[in-house]
Amino acid sequence: MASRSARSSLERLQSSGQHRIEHHDREADLLRRIVLLGASNLTVSFPRILHALENAFDGPLEVFAALGHGRSFGLWSRLLHRELPGIVGCGLWEALLSRPGPATETLGLVTDVGNDLLYGASPLQIADWVQTCLERMTAQNADVVMTPLPMGSVEKLSSWRYYATRSLFFPRSRITWPDMLGRVHELNERLETLGQEQGVQLVGVQRDWYGFDPIHIRHTKLREAWQRILSGWSSFPSETPTGQPSPATRLRLLRIQPQLRRIFGRQRITGQPVLRHGGLSVWLY
Repeated sequence: MASRSARSSLERLQSSGQHRIEHHDREADLLRRIVLLGASNLTVSFPRILHALENAFDGPLEVFAALGHGRSFGLWSRLLHRELPGIVGCGLWEALLSRPGPATETLGLVTDVGNDLLYGASPLQIADWVQTCLERMTAQNADVVMTPLPMGSVEKLSSWRYYATRSLFFPRSRITWPDMLGRVHELNERLETLGQEQGVQLVGVQRDWYGFDPIHIRHTKLREAWQRILSGWSSFPSETPTGQPSPATRLRLLRIQPQLRRIFGRQRITGQPVLRHGGLSVWLY
């Protein structure tokens, strides 16, 4: 009896161990591709978001990001001496299509839409650029989250604050405040319609995320904001912490460069992926 009991216990332990090994192997085989599109808010929180993604998911992660302060969805944009191509025409899409094998899951994020209004693009043109990006992601069976414009913050904006913000971030713009407010409303309505048509999860932004600056999320609200936005993905655990990674990690990420940029008008090319760390690979555009 004792011998049979010992054998039974051993068999259960072996079975349990084999189950754990098989579960680990399945987790290790999971491959997620994540496409992140945005401008200043995404750029400021990029280390935070990568850290959250590593905490949220097991298995390898391939992150394709097109971001940058003042980034346009369709035009070359310039900040001081640095220029970046429009998101819809950058190299991200070719790189995404060239990856070998299908991903277990693809996730997409579209945020920070609106800079192009201050570059003079019409709401219709901007919506067309965003639609192209959404269609390219949904063609990859991506679960896509999009944030609308921060209407609560923008509508409370006084004209003098608008002109101060415009002068600081978009000094070449000459669009008046009444005209801009009408364009903002039109663009937001078009984004909401696009979200419904494309089956995209729209995650609304909160007015208290913004302070004097009507378009950039306050530092004290970044953790709350990104936890809410990333939880728009059905597979993202809502309890995942969205704090900052270590200072060393943040410093390393500050040094990475996009595949194509112009510095003082001279073209610079950086090989991709620009970062490999454990199971994380990052392509930046």
